[in-house]
Amino acid sequence: MTFALHGIPVSKGIAIGKAVLISRAALEVSHYLIEAGKEEAEAQKLMDAFEQVRLELAQLRQGLPKDAPQEMAAFLDVHGMILADPALAQKPLKLIRTQRLNAAWALTTELNDLLEQFAEIEDAYLKERANDIRQVAERVLKALNSQKKDGIEDSDFLSPSDVGADAIIVAHDIAPHDMLRFKERAFTGFVTDLGGKTSHTAIVARSMEIPAVVGVRHASEMIRHGDWLVIDGEHGV
Repeated sequence: MTFALHGIPVSKGIAIGKAVLISRAALEVSHYLIEAGKEEAEAQKLMDAFEQVRLELAQLRQGLPKDAPQEMAAFLDVHGMILADPALAQKPLKLIRTQRLNAAWALTTELNDLLEQFAEIEDAYLKERANDIRQVAERVLKALNSQKKDGIEDSDFLSPSDVGADAIIVAHDIAPHDMLRFKERAFTGFVTDLGGKTSHTAIVARSMEIPAVVGVRHASEMIRHGDWLVIDGEHGV
């Protein structure tokens, strides 16, 4: 059976290959109240996670390969600035100290509030920045959960030999720095559920000349691993 999915074309070109699904990094966030008197210890746990991610981003920035797209350094700097903005941590810290929410619950509460605010913005470019905030917050959540990943790990990828020489990534979303992994493997294009023309991931895809279609809602749910795909990066199909 064949079917067509439509999204936003962000990087021209045609790619043909078998789908390699990257499962969504669905972070399991526990919701519980911490014991009275342990608020500061929980607050410190959150701040330690922020510091861990700050170091990770700094290491990624310093370790960028020479052939990395020029935009990559700027995008990592943007994520670093989002992380350094006190506003991202202020409300979660307050929720920990006043309502005794655990750190992950407090952070996701603030993240959801921010995403709702960005959803009401009409400007497309500013609206896309919600993805940057979400990606940064998810890195902090991974640090809290002791999931020491730099976004997508090697273990998240199936070997191209499993699906053939030309494979196409299908994912809920891909952080810009994760796209550097494309250069190390025989991936010829990608499809994501989220994203838009001005998303950082789309900009990196264009600079790397990788055929890509983003904003294909539910693509990662409808496409199965190993399905043959044809991507039209010019028309968004």
